[in-house]
Amino acid sequence: MVRTCRHCGVPNVVTSCQRCGRPFVVTHAHMAGVPREFESEPVSMVPDVVPVICDFTQAQDRGDPLAVQVMHGLQQATCAACHTEMLSIE
Repeated sequence: MVRTCRHCGVPNVVTSCQRCGRPFVVTHAHMAGVPREFESEPVSMVPDVVPVICDFTQAQDRGDPLAVQVMHGLQQATCAACHTEMLSIE
């Protein structure tokens, strides 16, 4: 689904992790198979193949330090353009 950020108006593709159920914003980094970085651009149209595992779950699988896991969990709920949290607000 595409959700528009209430702060900046940029459309963001949002999906849910098939393992933990957490929603996350899909970025070009996800489409390239790498974790989202601060500079990662949003995907504005739903791709044919949507990533199924969120960055938080991937960080857990890698055994990343807890602080890194939490950072990924918080970051994946933010607009990829303005970095404002957008998924807990309906």
